Order: sequence, then structure tokens, then C-alpha cells
Amino acid sequence: MRFALLFVPFWLLVSQSSLASTPVSHPISGSRSNDSTFSAQVAISTAPPMLNLVAEGPVRLEAMMMEALHAQQPILSTLRVDWQRAALFTLNAPFAHQAQVLKQLALQQENISADQARAWEQLRNQLRRSEFAQREFIPLDPDVIRVVDRHNPLLKGHFALHLPLLSDQTNVSVWGAVNEPTRFEWQANFSAKDYAQQAQWINPRLSTVVVIQPNGDVQSHPVGYWHSQSLPVQPGAIIYVPFTRSLLASLSRSELDQTNQQVVELLRHLLPNE
Repeated sequence: MRFALLFVPFWLLVSQSSLASTPVSHPISGSRSNDSTFSAQVAISTAPPMLNLVAEGPVRLEAMMMEALHAQQPILSTLRVDWQRAALFTLNAPFAHQAQVLKQLALQQENISADQARAWEQLRNQLRRSEFAQREFIPLDPDVIRVVDRHNPLLKGHFALHLPLLSDQTNVSVWGAVNEPTRFEWQANFSAKDYAQQAQWINPRLSTVVVIQPNGDVQSHPVGYWHSQSLPVQPGAIIYVPFTRSLLASLSRSELDQTNQQVVELLRHLLPNE
């Protein structure tokens, strides 16, 4: 199997139109000339240049992963990759969910309570500045892919692959109803409550916060005074502190719950920028 290898300077979201003009390699064995072409932009850790794999026809996930690892000098061992944080994104179409969430937040802006209004606006700005794409929540470790057929799908179209290393410095980011949304260096003994408190959460009477683990799993972590649990927060996780119902706001609990859920789903598709 042959891939054409190109190098580009940075990890970024590239539109389908720009990918369409990418050079294509010799046909992969067994593919037809009228098949959809394949391309994948691969970011190894945070260091440029980014690797661009292209092929004529569909490509199996395992083949893409092995080519990405073997294209490095020296060859990148699977033991060096942080597979919990590895992520594959589809770039075949615009990611509409970002615009939908931003529209919903804008419509509800005037109905949020005054004590949460600044955090609401900060969240809108954060989401507007961030890049999102459709993430494929599938195993990427070749040692896992090769033992289960359904974990090795045929890939058609355009993709972005992020492969962080275990040696990378990792952070935990806090979003939502906090005064200081930011990133913190990951601490092995820190709970979601510890990070949320450092970000100055607005409602200290919260019972739970949402943790999006780096593999995309969504978890509810109890943080209430009587029921707090110190559950694991993985390196690279996102903590979302939900907005809550207030007597001074006209938003209902169900409306807030729905908006919180939509934001969490959007954050699962956040493109890495570290």
C-alpha cells in the first residue's frame, strides 16, 4: 500500500474545497479510479510539520494509522502515543452544530440571571473562537483495531488525525458557569471539584459537574458538599460547569438543561489546539 506524503506547517482545520486539490498517490491495490479519494492530515504531538497522507480510493483505519506512525523518523512506537487523547475527525462537511449552539446561546442571553450573564457571554466567545469538526469515537490504537473487524472501518473522504504523545505536558480545561474559564496543568490528585473551584465556579451549591474525558466519554461527577466524590479526571479532559436555574431568570430548568447538554455535545468535537 502506497501513500503520497506531504508536509504542511501547522495543525489546522482545512476545508473540503482545499483538500480537493491535494495531490493523490498511485492507486491503492484493489481500489478503483472512480472511488472516493482519501486524505488525512496527521498532527503528531504539537510539533510541526503536519503530515498529509493521500491515497486514491478508500483506506482501512489500520492502514492509515500504521502509515502515520511509520512515516515518522524514527518510526513512532505505539507505546509512545497517548491513545486516550488520540482523535480522528471527519472534514467532509461543515460542522453545523457549532452555529446551532451559538444561535441558541444568543437567543437566551437576555434571559439568564445577572450573576451568570458574564460567564454566559464568555462561553459564547470561547465557542466562537474555537474550531470544531465531526469526531469519530472509535479506537485508534492499532493493537486494538487489528483484533476486532468492526474497529477497522473503511475510510472515504477527508480526515484530521491528532496523535499526542505520553510525554506531552497535559492540561485540563474548565468551561461554563465560572468566572475564570481557563486551562490548568493536570494534577494526578485533583478532582473535577478542585479544578472547578480554581476556575471560580459561580454556584458553589452545585451537585454535579460534567467531565468530558479525552476519549469523548461524558461523565457526571458529584461535587456537592455532602455527596462529593473524587473520581478520576484524565489528562486532557474538559470540565463543564453547568448553568443553573435562578429565581431571577426567565429560563426554565428544562431549557437550561437542554442548552447545557448541547454545549457538552459540542465540546466533544473540539479540535485540539495544544
